[in-house]
Amino acid sequence: MTTDLERFDSALNYIETKVSRTLATAVKTKVGAAKIAAGAAISLKGEGYWHSGSDAQHKAVRGLLLCQHAFLKAADVSPFVSAAVDLKKTLRFYHGKSEDSLKVAIGCYEKRQDATREKLAHIAESELLTTAPIPYETSTRADIGMGTATPVCFHAVRQWLYKAGFVSLRWLANVGFSLGPINCNQVLGMGSVIDPKNIDSIPRGYLFNFHADGDQSTNHWGIALGKGLAAGSNTTASSSKAGFGGTGIVSTDFTKGGTTYGVFTIASAFEVCRYKYQKNLAHKGGAEGSVTVAATWKEPIIRQIDPVGLATYY
Repeated sequence: MTTDLERFDSALNYIETKVSRTLATAVKTKVGAAKIAAGAAISLKGEGYWHSGSDAQHKAVRGLLLCQHAFLKAADVSPFVSAAVDLKKTLRFYHGKSEDSLKVAIGCYEKRQDATREKLAHIAESELLTTAPIPYETSTRADIGMGTATPVCFHAVRQWLYKAGFVSLRWLANVGFSLGPINCNQVLGMGSVIDPKNIDSIPRGYLFNFHADGDQSTNHWGIALGKGLAAGSNTTASSSKAGFGGTGIVSTDFTKGGTTYGVFTIASAFEVCRYKYQKNLAHKGGAEGSVTVAATWKEPIIRQIDPVGLATYY
């Protein structure tokens, strides 16, 4: 009879020899001294595996379960993820599935070494994202859900980064899940500030964001596609100039899709944010009408961020 420790060792060995030595090391570190508990958690008992499939497929399932136990059920993962993840779903879904499909799923727990800016840009411009939840137990980089029914700009960016291979599923469930308007630049990168006149020159495959001067929580994120175009989610369609140096409406020029998901000219989206952010700053200064334009009119900051080699990605 296989012991819990033997089961753990076998699963870890499978990850190391069949998928990735680096990932196996990360799993071992994360589990630490709790090897017996991990071994118990990845048992196939009660799901009919002994009546079908091969020994190699069984080891692959345990390898995937071990990654999920280590990275999705850990104490430092948001309870919204850890409490929702059910390893029984993994057992049932992968019953009878090929060993190769399991290797693909295990590989999602580390970033890919072949992730490129071009791949990121291609995914952002061609693959429509949805508001579907992220199926952590069965997730692969083919997923198109942003994990929330009310996505904002950085939800799309984190999913595109995962799909392109810049980040892993464990990053998505931990760091990515914690992304918010205030910490976005700290996590995704401060990048470099560029002059508005150079906005059309943001390189293809770079992240970018606009944020109000002195208020990084008021921001918009997207992926530059080159030639002045970008892809994004929750992109504001228009804003009024009234009270801020002009009259009328400025609008985002969408070439595909719209606010929920769309491809647009970066310059037009920035112009909309110029007026939108001034309103936010005006309200923070006092009742509307009591704050002068001169006191609140500050140009938003434009940042471009190269996703290659960013230290916060794993």
